[in-house]
Amino acid sequence: MIVKSELLRLAGVAFEAGRKASAAILEVYSQGFGYEDKADGSPITLADRRSNAILTRALSATGIPVISEETRIEDYSMRRQWEYFWLVDPLDGTKEFISRKGEFAINIGLMHRNLPLMGIIIAPLKGEAWWGIAGEGAFKLKDINPAGGFSEQALEGHSIALKPGPARQKIGISVSRSHMEGQTLKLIGQINEKFGAVNLMEKGSALKFGDLAEGRSDLYIRYSPTWEWDTAAGHALLLARGGELLHITEHKPLTYNKPRLVNPGFIAFSRKGDSIRYLSDLTF
Repeated sequence: MIVKSELLRLAGVAFEAGRKASAAILEVYSQGFGYEDKADGSPITLADRRSNAILTRALSATGIPVISEETRIEDYSMRRQWEYFWLVDPLDGTKEFISRKGEFAINIGLMHRNLPLMGIIIAPLKGEAWWGIAGEGAFKLKDINPAGGFSEQALEGHSIALKPGPARQKIGISVSRSHMEGQTLKLIGQINEKFGAVNLMEKGSALKFGDLAEGRSDLYIRYSPTWEWDTAAGHALLLARGGELLHITEHKPLTYNKPRLVNPGFIAFSRKGDSIRYLSDLTF
């Protein structure tokens, strides 16, 4: 197992790469740009490509394999042997990037076998980030300057610890701005009926995990499939902070580095203890 000091060093490497990738993304964002549709119908921009090149180059230099949305993925016969690997989405929320809603992020997850170990989510437009190591705590950084430098010392010195707070009277539920399903609305209706008034929080990309980590929302519900790089960093962040992310119907933790890198629907909790209360009383 990688020791904590080495994990902090790797986090410093990932943050510096994320800072440079943020600068590249914002440069494209400030100008006119187009996009193409990939084979799966999802869009890709120059910002996706530039961010991917920066991140994969820096993270590969650590000697740990990288799985990225925008890079050719190794065959499972090779991947299944990896003890550690990075899972990266170089620009999560490309649709929101294109529509200039500003709700996009960089996701960097470090995985141990098929489980999340460390997660970093960077919001380039705000210069903020959330990060955590499973079992070691979760933190927020407010001063990532894309034009400046970054160091491991800055990571430790300027991070604010994020701790679980008490449940609130009005339940905050995070949902996707681009993928609102009928099943999600039905589940929200059940929660409203059985647990009281809800505050629906629509947002794009993995920024929803930031809301969970800071306690601004209590739940994040998603029935439609996602890719592993969409959730890896956020999943690790929640585990670090004392939260949880489970299969939407089987109520088991999501696993990673599967033969096909697709996630089922999931429900994420800001506080792990809430899962017992909700899962026992709701019909999925």
